[in-house]
Amino acid sequence: MTEVFSGVQGRGGSADPGARCFRGPGVRDLDVHVNVLRKWVKEFSAEPAQAFPGQGQMKAEQVKITRLRREVSKLKAERNIQKNHPGPIARVCAIEAGMLLQYAVAHIQHMQKALMEMNLQLHHVVSDITGATGMRIIRAIVAGERNPDVLATYRDVHCHSSIETIRAALVGTTGTNMFSL
Repeated sequence: MTEVFSGVQGRGGSADPGARCFRGPGVRDLDVHVNVLRKWVKEFSAEPAQAFPGQGQMKAEQVKITRLRREVSKLKAERNIQKNHPGPIARVCAIEAGMLLQYAVAHIQHMQKALMEMNLQLHHVVSDITGATGMRIIRAIVAGERNPDVLATYRDVHCHSSIETIRAALVGTTGTNMFSL
């Protein structure tokens, strides 16, 4: 690069450092526009240590931008790999999710069986016993509440069944099999 600037000669007595005449074989070999060369010369004369950041003299902002660009490209590549080729990690997650779902279903069925053995038909009047209404009533039963009128008041406002319907379904023998819940 110094050969190029050795071909740079000042114009006849101009005080402007950007007003230079570019000659010599090094200038022609670069295949760079004259305005770009003038800009390089101006930067070199203003800050010689920071003039050519490609030589390991990058400014702090440029280092940070370069690092962030590398991170972004790396993250995009990882995202594309995971998006286009769901590998073993996605399969393992799907298998674990399926197993958790099976366990949850088994526990819900166990709670429904315990409620049926106590002659409480909660699962017939509440669409999901693990929802807000069902869990409130089950927690109250486990805590010791036996009165169907009190249990029916735990109905959530979004429940489709009325308090009377829920109360009728909760009339049963709550003393047996309570610990199965």
